[in-house]
Amino acid sequence: MQIAITEENRDGFSKTLKLVSLDKKTIKAARANFGRFRINGVIRGGIYDSDVWTLSDDLHVSELAFSMDEDVYDRHAGAWLGCSFEVYRESVKAYIALNLGVLARSTLLTMTTLYRRLTEMDYGDVLELPAEDIPYVLELIKMMPGGSPLRDEVIESLERERLRIASTERRTLAEFKYYLRFDRELGKYWRGCPEERKIYFFPMYLWWEVTAILPLRVTEFLLTPYDCIEEKNGRFYLTIRRTKMKKGRHRVSYKVPSDYEKMQYEIPERIYNDIRWYQGIHDDAEAHGYRRPELDTLFLTSANPLSGYFCYGMARLRLRSLCAEVMNDEDYPIHLGDTRHLAMINLILSGGSPVICKELAGHESIDMSSHYYGNLSGIVESIIYEKYNGWGDDTEFSGSEKYYATLPDKTIPVEGGWCDSESMISGSVRDCFKDFDGEDVIGSCMGCRHFYPEKQGIKLRIINERKKAVDADCEYLMQMIELVRKGQGYQEDIASAMLKLHADAELYGDLLKRKYKGGYR
Repeated sequence: MQIAITEENRDGFSKTLKLVSLDKKTIKAARANFGRFRINGVIRGGIYDSDVWTLSDDLHVSELAFSMDEDVYDRHAGAWLGCSFEVYRESVKAYIALNLGVLARSTLLTMTTLYRRLTEMDYGDVLELPAEDIPYVLELIKMMPGGSPLRDEVIESLERERLRIASTERRTLAEFKYYLRFDRELGKYWRGCPEERKIYFFPMYLWWEVTAILPLRVTEFLLTPYDCIEEKNGRFYLTIRRTKMKKGRHRVSYKVPSDYEKMQYEIPERIYNDIRWYQGIHDDAEAHGYRRPELDTLFLTSANPLSGYFCYGMARLRLRSLCAEVMNDEDYPIHLGDTRHLAMINLILSGGSPVICKELAGHESIDMSSHYYGNLSGIVESIIYEKYNGWGDDTEFSGSEKYYATLPDKTIPVEGGWCDSESMISGSVRDCFKDFDGEDVIGSCMGCRHFYPEKQGIKLRIINERKKAVDADCEYLMQMIELVRKGQGYQEDIASAMLKLHADAELYGDLLKRKYKGGYR
């Protein structure tokens, strides 16, 4: 649920500015919005700083109460939210005020009541929120100042629960296309980026490079320790903190050393050198306008952070800035949790077994990992499309699709269609050798630029059949995983299903290569 804090009008065009953080600017906007509704009589009497706002919609009158017990807050919600009681209370009032005119009176009443109850909730309590309350809590705490590892864990857990509830909603094909383009543009940007911008964006650059391969939770990545790299026998390793906070299996201590364990993963030398460079910036952080985090973490924070480390909220805003600078669009459809999904898909397409996926992702069971198996055919198509249409100078093939209403004047009939090659018409197969790409047999017309198929839609029909085969393989694989999990199947069935999936994905990819490189006319 994103709301607007203001609207800019310039030269006859308007731009809506969305609320992304409850900072001084937005709190000022909240007070102004409250004033507007007080003037027009929606807010009846009272001032912004009152403990109770009386709200009327002409049919009903409600009291939005902001009275909260500070001692209760400090003992419960304050332990995981990572901000003072006053910051929390001010954030609640600002968020409610900014939603005046956006949400119904009854909804605002529900939210205010929920936020008062939230002060009494411990870390475990908030993870048990009913589905209807999750969006209201999630959007508030994502925007609040400050932060803590526990708050980030709550944010991620509630995001996962919201995704589970809406499990039918899967990422669309277009999103994978956006990821591929972002990767290409980020690489170009980074190679020519000035040092100060590299320092500023390094946390998000490393997030993309590491978490798109290793399926980390966002909080685990943000808690990367400062002393995180090591070289052993010419190989390079990265140390990451992985959470031990499993619901019902681990008591929360509210201390990073005991709630997380350090694990090592091998990384390329390039990433190792990037991190070494960034570690060197720590020695002169203040000269660059940053400070070393209070926690033993890698990423530098702003001069006066409310949290002790580079937290989820900071990363979220920094990613928006990176998208604005690299893609010229701060609303570019990439989010912090996406790379974990991409890393799981990459493992599956690369031949990783469900057990390996489970271990690397930190899941408690194999069936949790199987959530990521959906829509693999969409990823295959995105990768092939980008290779042949979006990668510029390193494109291996070139050409464009050709559709025709009438045939050229000079053609001869061939199997499945017609050929307009002058050499073929005169009896020579010279053009057949020219168009041979090393994949099909010589003389095959399917990929030839001189070939006009009798049935122009036949190749697309074949592609759709292959696409359905890939998706069917994914469904079958998930069924085999579920049977093994319940003790009713065999690991060999999973291996067989994986092989079938890879084979069909390869066939589907080959068809798409021919389509996008220009073989389909």
